[in-house]
Amino acid sequence: MSDLTTYANQIAVVKQECPDANDEEIGKEFQRYESDFLIPPEDALRSVIRKFQAATGVEVTSGATTQVREEKKVQRFSELDSDDRNVSVEVAVISYTPRTQMVRGEEKQIAFGWIEDNPWEASSERTRWDYKDWGNKAEAMVPGSIVRLEGASVNEWNDKRSLNINRTTRVTVLKEGGGTAPPHE
Repeated sequence: MSDLTTYANQIAVVKQECPDANDEEIGKEFQRYESDFLIPPEDALRSVIRKFQAATGVEVTSGATTQVREEKKVQRFSELDSDDRNVSVEVAVISYTPRTQMVRGEEKQIAFGWIEDNPWEASSERTRWDYKDWGNKAEAMVPGSIVRLEGASVNEWNDKRSLNINRTTRVTVLKEGGGTAPPHE
């Protein structure tokens, strides 16, 4: 069970490519890469996908240029759909609130807060969304910062959309923050 919890984000990506693959077997494969070869799950993702593509009869793609899922680059949250994955967007971090939460029976450090799209424009030109940080990106998600998120995903609950920052999401600080939202005219 711990393999399913530990590798939940990676298992979800493999399941998108290989829907017939067994969750537990996928988790065991990520655990094997990490313990036997010291390869973190993010780096093992393509190899695990290829293994399960072959095992489930899906055509295996090869080559270094193969992408797991096409990146969707957007400037505005309004360009996103509720099922978008591998999203790339620049945002202003408004708040970051860490908390301990039970996730699948385990205590996890999760953070949540607000982000705004279109960070280089006046605040009246922005849209604010909630986000959840499942990947422990506290160092980069400082209020007042402007960051580029690559590999985030959209979540929708009760007709409200938010952004998930996953373990595999890359966060690049474009402008350092100081704990408060940047002033905008």
